[in-house]
Amino acid sequence: MQRILITLSLVLCASCGGTVSAGSDPGPGDDPDSGTASDAAPQHDAKEASVPVDGSGGPDAVVPPAGQRILFEGSYVNYAWQPSVSGFYVTGDGTVFAYDYYASAPPDSGHPYTEYGPGMTEQQITGKYGAASTAIGKLDAQELYERLGGVASARDGVLLMQSMCADAGDMRYVGYLYDPASSTYTPVLLGANGDRAVKNTAPEAQQLVDWLKSLGAGASGGEFCEFLTRRCDLPLCPDANACPQGQVPTSDTPNGCAESCASPSLCEQVSSCEVCSAAKEACFRDQGGNSHCVRWVPGCPYGEVDCSCGGDSICAGGKAYCHGDQISGLSCVAP
Repeated sequence: MQRILITLSLVLCASCGGTVSAGSDPGPGDDPDSGTASDAAPQHDAKEASVPVDGSGGPDAVVPPAGQRILFEGSYVNYAWQPSVSGFYVTGDGTVFAYDYYASAPPDSGHPYTEYGPGMTEQQITGKYGAASTAIGKLDAQELYERLGGVASARDGVLLMQSMCADAGDMRYVGYLYDPASSTYTPVLLGANGDRAVKNTAPEAQQLVDWLKSLGAGASGGEFCEFLTRRCDLPLCPDANACPQGQVPTSDTPNGCAESCASPSLCEQVSSCEVCSAAKEACFRDQGGNSHCVRWVPGCPYGEVDCSCGGDSICAGGKAYCHGDQISGLSCVAP
C-alpha cells in the first residue's frame, strides 16, 4: 500500500506547498452560526477535486459521499494567554492543509467558532481555518479511503474524559461523517489532549489519532497533557497503606503488587460499576462490556452524570447514541 506522500521536512516547511487563496475558506467576518454552507467549502483547483475510484482500498475502505470536502481535522485551541487556533485538516481529494486562524486575522477580529456537534455546516467547520491555508502534503486514495472507513466504527466509542492540565488549551482529533441529504457533517471525536484529555474507547479511534498525529507533526499543538491510565487489577503491597474510601490500588511494581492508591477514573478499566459508585463517579461501559469510571463530563453536576446533561460529551456519535444510567453503566450504541 502506498502511504502518506509527505515527509516531516515537508510538514514543517510551509513554503513547500501551494497556498489556498484568501477567499477559499470563510473569513473572520462570516457568521459560523448562520446555518448555511453556501460560502463555507474550501475551493481547490479543479484538477484536485477528484480522486480515482478503482475499487481498491480493502473491504473497510469508504469513498467520501458526493459533497463531502472535509474528512479529518486536528485542531488546537487555547485562549488562556493569547488567542491560538491552529492545526491541520484533510480534504476529500487527499490534500493535507495547515492553518493558523490568527496568523492572518485582523487585530480586532473575534474568536472563530470552535465547537463540535452533530449537524454541522461546512461554514461552522471551516470558519476557524482563517483566510489562508497552506497545502503541506497529499495522500493517495487508497490510504485516505481506508482511514475514512474507521470513522464509522469510532462513532460507537465511549468518550472517557480527564481534567489533565490548566491553561494548556485543547488539541482535538476529529473524523467527519457526512449526510448528503442535509449537506451537514457529524464530527466524531477520536481523542484529545490538553485541559480536557479524552480517550475514545473504540480501537479504530486510537489508530486514527496516531495516524493524524503523524500527518500534522509541526502543524498542531503537539502531544501534551495526554489521557493517563494505570493498572488497577493488582493487590496492595504488604507494606502499603490501605486505600482511602473510593480509591483503588494502582501503580504496579516489579513485585506484582500496587504500592499506592488513586481515583478509579485513572484506571484502564475496573472490575465492575460498583467500584465507580463507591468513588461517587459515573460508570461507562465500552463496546467490549468493560467498565470505566468517569469523574465528570461537561454540563453535568459532579456525581450526577447521565445522557440528558452529558449531551454529546459521552458518546462519540453524539447524544442519540447514549443510553443507560451511571449506576448500571452508560453505553453508546447506534440509535
